[in-house]
Amino acid sequence: MSKEINSGKTTPVKSPARAMPKSLEPAEIARVSEERRAQRIARARRELPPSALKVIDACPASYQDRLIKALLGLSSPKVAVRAHCEQCVGWEDVKTRVGDCRSHACPLHHYRPHQEGRK
Repeated sequence: MSKEINSGKTTPVKSPARAMPKSLEPAEIARVSEERRAQRIARARRELPPSALKVIDACPASYQDRLIKALLGLSSPKVAVRAHCEQCVGWEDVKTRVGDCRSHACPLHHYRPHQEGRK
C-alpha cells in the first residue's frame, strides 16, 4: 500500500482490486481463476517454510486454495480461522467436527465456524 501526501497529511492509498472483467466468457473466467491459483501456489512454494508446504501437500484439493491464502496472509481473519479449524480436524466431516469442537484451550475456539446458534 502506498501513501499519498495531501496538505501535510499522509493517507493510505489502496491499490486497485484485481476484479474479473465483466466482459469475459465463463471459460475465460475459469482460465484466469486457474492462473491466479497457480500463481498463489508458486508464491507459497517460494515464501512459505517447508513445514507449511507439507501441510498444503497433505490438504485435499478442495481446501488448498483457502489454506494457501490464509498462510500467505491474503485472506480475511474469518477465512484464516476457518482454514485453521479445517486443518485441525483433518479436513474430514468439517462442519460437524468443527461445530462440536471441545478444544476449549484453543485461542480460536470462540471464533470457530459452524457453531450452533451463530450465523
